[in-house]
Amino acid sequence: FLDMWASAIMVLNPGMMVEAAECGLRASKLLWMPNPVDIEEFCPLVPDARSALRTRLGIAEESEVVLFVGRLAPEKELASLVKGFAKLAALRPQAMLVLVGDGPCREEIQSIAGKLADEGRIRFTGAVPSSAVHQWVQIADVFALVSSLEGLPVSLIEAMATGLAVVVSDIPANRQLVDHGVEGMVVETRNEDAIGSALESILSDGETRWRMGTAARLRIGASFSTGRVVGMYETLFAKILGNVR
Repeated sequence: FLDMWASAIMVLNPGMMVEAAECGLRASKLLWMPNPVDIEEFCPLVPDARSALRTRLGIAEESEVVLFVGRLAPEKELASLVKGFAKLAALRPQAMLVLVGDGPCREEIQSIAGKLADEGRIRFTGAVPSSAVHQWVQIADVFALVSSLEGLPVSLIEAMATGLAVVVSDIPANRQLVDHGVEGMVVETRNEDAIGSALESILSDGETRWRMGTAARLRIGASFSTGRVVGMYETLFAKILGNVR
């Protein structure tokens, strides 16, 4: 019925294109349509403003913040992120992991975090208002999303729009946003050693981190800004209405 009656079928990543074709949907009806981001809200801060915001959120100026934003759910593979961070923490005493969000895996992840959480090197913020998410992104040094399953991850788009270098898992949803070595680093899913090494590599090289963050913001601005996505919807609607007439 979807193939018969829909004028267009929107998908979020190349992997979904393949899945849709395997289900018998015609390629001519498939359309990639991204999630938008407000690049005015999710933007880098000047140093003084960033320092003041860190103070307000209880983050030390010298901390090297690795950030995750999202549900604490199985598909986010947070156990591998926490274990990878533990390897980083042994090498970099100022490194700190901040997990923004809540979900069914919180107790399990807190248990894995163990001593690092007790020492304040892994911080669980719990759920925060959507209006406050950009503040946590703006105080981070690197963003990590090592999920085994995503559609088109809004949190990753927002982090890249804010100018953060990223470490992401090697899945279609992430690969459409991140080229390894350009906007960040792509690592094998559930590989805690690779995750820890990628985070250490980015944090230890400020120039590379800046270059990746700059490339990330440029990429998101070009394809995922609200104005860009609104234009894509307008083009789609005009085409459909033209066909109906």
